[in-house]
Amino acid sequence: MTAIILDGTDITAYVRSCEIVTGFSDPLQHVADVGTCYLVVNNEDRRFSPNNTSSPLFSSLLPYRPVVVTEGAITLFTGVVQSIRPEPGQYGNRQCTIECVDLLGVLQNHLISLPLQEGQSPGYLLRLITSAALRGARATGSITFSAAPSANDTVTIGDITYTFKVTPSAAYEVKIGASATEAAANLEAAIHTTGEDQISGAYGAGTEKHPDVTAANEGAAGASGGTATVPGAVNGYDYFGKLAGINYQRAQKFTPDTGSLDAFSVTLEQTAYDTTNITWEIQTDAGGVPSGTVIATGTFAPYTGVKTVSGIGGPVLSAEQNYWLVLRKVIPFGFGSADDYSGLGGYFDAGGIDPPHEALKTGSGSWSVYSTRRAPMSVTTAAVSGATVNLTAVARGAWGNSIALAKSGANIAVSGATMSGGVDEPAGLIDFDTGQRTIDIAGDTWRDDTTNALTAITEVAESEWGYFWCARDGTLTFRDNLYPFNLANRAADLELNEEHNYQDTVMSAEDIINRAVVSYVPRGSTTSGVIARAQQILAVPGRGTVGSTSSNYQRWNPSDDVTQAFGSRTYTIPYVDVSTGQIVGARSLVLPLVPGTDYSVYDTQDKSGYNYTNSKRVKFSLAVTGGGIEVHMTNTATGTLYVHDLQVRGVGVIAYDPLNLVIDDTVSQEDYGRRVRDVSIPLQIDGGDAFAEQVGRFLLARWAIPLARVPAVYFEGVETVGAVNLYTIEVGSVVEVTETQTALSAERHRVLGIAYSLHEKAAPRITFLLAPLTGNTYLTLDDAVLGLLDQNRLVL
Repeated sequence: MTAIILDGTDITAYVRSCEIVTGFSDPLQHVADVGTCYLVVNNEDRRFSPNNTSSPLFSSLLPYRPVVVTEGAITLFTGVVQSIRPEPGQYGNRQCTIECVDLLGVLQNHLISLPLQEGQSPGYLLRLITSAALRGARATGSITFSAAPSANDTVTIGDITYTFKVTPSAAYEVKIGASATEAAANLEAAIHTTGEDQISGAYGAGTEKHPDVTAANEGAAGASGGTATVPGAVNGYDYFGKLAGINYQRAQKFTPDTGSLDAFSVTLEQTAYDTTNITWEIQTDAGGVPSGTVIATGTFAPYTGVKTVSGIGGPVLSAEQNYWLVLRKVIPFGFGSADDYSGLGGYFDAGGIDPPHEALKTGSGSWSVYSTRRAPMSVTTAAVSGATVNLTAVARGAWGNSIALAKSGANIAVSGATMSGGVDEPAGLIDFDTGQRTIDIAGDTWRDDTTNALTAITEVAESEWGYFWCARDGTLTFRDNLYPFNLANRAADLELNEEHNYQDTVMSAEDIINRAVVSYVPRGSTTSGVIARAQQILAVPGRGTVGSTSSNYQRWNPSDDVTQAFGSRTYTIPYVDVSTGQIVGARSLVLPLVPGTDYSVYDTQDKSGYNYTNSKRVKFSLAVTGGGIEVHMTNTATGTLYVHDLQVRGVGVIAYDPLNLVIDDTVSQEDYGRRVRDVSIPLQIDGGDAFAEQVGRFLLARWAIPLARVPAVYFEGVETVGAVNLYTIEVGSVVEVTETQTALSAERHRVLGIAYSLHEKAAPRITFLLAPLTGNTYLTLDDAVLGLLDQNRLVL
């Protein structure tokens, strides 16, 4: 019994036809085609028209809503909606076509970049790629200081050990400082290799940016507490938005002294007849407005005069970071209620001087307004007893769970022996072989403006000479280069002895390969020098009327979302060999950027104005990927500043022009002419030239002579052969074909792809696309599992 589920709703009764195609279409293909499912549904009642708001499916008629097709307990297709095309009623059939794609289609739609990867297995890289595209959770951990560490205490993160010193000099030595919070700030600086614009003398010369983690310091220098006083709002208002003409928000921005939120004071005016509580919220800043992210909240009773809320014991607030204090009040009136976020530092009366109040006054009944006068407010922070550096893996996925954490010293604690919480995506839908090869370098050519996840997957699969596809239940599957040989030793899943309706049998010259041209790309390195350069002057807007204090938003992690705040700007600069203009990867970056060498800053575009290069008005944070660097700049000045001659130095990783290894079968060429197949090994792998030769000889051994093969068999109205339910056959199943007329006897094939054609008024049709398996039986060495070999070589 076929069932078709759209976003949790069974739509089977409306489906006129269902056409599914999944798997590979070419025997030498290494990544399957994007699986598709086309549903034609009855749309006479317009329930599948996306613009029909009265449709019971209205909320489900969107791209990326899940679709599952089953036959009994067997899943035939798992994917998401790609497009919805309803036909008009006057001339059309009053039907709708819903195109769906499997997870390969989703991966094809997502651009990615990764940190440079060296010496990794194909399975490892594939998990990084899919987790990056599908936004898997990143591993996290923390280092906590209860007090300043002692000299020679250490913190180990992955393969790097940081040693605390009074005066650091050597690489990975970190300054102790006068307190736990200073030690935490210095460790964060060492992890990021921040420059003098952030913190002075924090670590020793030669320290490099940590390749695996980024840090967020929850305790900063100066975390002794204090009181920040904020003037009243200009013109009595700090208005920034309303909803539906009734709801409106007011809030006051403040920049505290670093420390734990302890108290705030605000001047209020209360009108009579309203005793419901006021809700207060502390929110982070998002580009000059409250972000909606509440980090502390509470309530207090209506009050006239200066109201102090104390003893909060809230989160640590960072210096030079903007926050918002928001007051919320439900204002009752005749026909309902609305949220009133009254502005701090502002003042208004009941006379309706602000449009939202005019809207509220249209109701009948009593209501009251809470506001602040033109008076300063204050926010007090308390001293922080300890300091924590939170760590986040630079790439998404479970790989980060293996990053080791360790320490020495009584005043230091780590969150665990390793970081934790990383999750590979799609969770529960991954079945990857590790791979037989080691990929020396990857990620150096993957850029999030040009490289989609499926392209990166293809490069990995082709370099291993493996096979990648999406199973019918949605599981992403990868098999290494031993896959077809393992199948050759496996018992058949389906034996056909003329039970099929049709069989495509062919012996064709088009299949012959007697010259294999195997292309592989070796990598090399440049000498240290400029590997990224901005070709234009980069403008960084100032804070303007928002205020002169920096939000100090820093972006060190390439997997973080880019958030633009007032006074900041992010630029992505690809790595380039400046001598040739060729795009490259990079390693061993020279960080931090050196003012006067790697950039200069002026308040004019032509450098005729004031030189701000050494003023620390522009702060830099850098998110590093294998193919480029994202430079986030924060301008703490009021007006726009211009960054000139920005460059990054390091060692370039060059992908040279491909080497093309030619393997010929001259006997076959004499008989059938030269028939060439170009294949690619896109990534540098261990033993690249030897492996390229193996691939070429394997192709000629299999395809240099004519081969009668069965590209496809199909069944119409047949769902069981012998004791085998045809719906249980999937990509990778072994099918043995015997057929008298074509003189085939127990010819073994692997299932490349599957097509289902299901119509409401026709018998179901099932098509299996096949690729021939060799009839050889392979020797098993040093392993109890049939088909596994003890050497890293293709079987010829």
